[in-house]
Amino acid sequence: RAKDEEAVALRARAIEAEALRAQAEARAAALLVKRLSFLLYAGEADQYVGALQGVIFEKLVSSLKYQGPFAHLVQAEALLCVRLICVRVSPVHLQALWPIALAELKRVLAEPDKLPPSLVLAAFLLLDTMLTVLPDEFGYHAWMFVVPEQGAVAWRGAGAEGPAAAESAEEEEEEE
Repeated sequence: RAKDEEAVALRARAIEAEALRAQAEARAAALLVKRLSFLLYAGEADQYVGALQGVIFEKLVSSLKYQGPFAHLVQAEALLCVRLICVRVSPVHLQALWPIALAELKRVLAEPDKLPPSLVLAAFLLLDTMLTVLPDEFGYHAWMFVVPEQGAVAWRGAGAEGPAAAESAEEEEEEE
């Protein structure tokens, strides 16, 4: 009987050690992505455009595909890095980013109840950043995530800016 209790205790310690190891690995991977984000933030605008297609996007994709019980830590940091890329890189260089960002946003926002709140928040912050900072570039994809309320002015795409555009759009609708 004592041997059984000792075996159970030993197995419990092994499981706990495995969980701690998995958490440490996820935190280390998240820290690497956080360092990449800081590098992008601290550098000049468009400084790392040459590395976007290679090293940076590969690291983002591998971070977004990270698997394990603490994967949400790494994936949330990767979404923050995508936000920084949207802010620090000129829109003309972001064409390769859209498939990555859209796929991840669709994955996270499709089932937000099954994911940790930190990951869902990171996805919403990315969506907000894209809609705010890159309205003309992201506007073509916004329909997948943003549905205008009934009576609201529909998205007009490039060139529609601020309340003046909304008023002119309302006037056009009234004339029709």
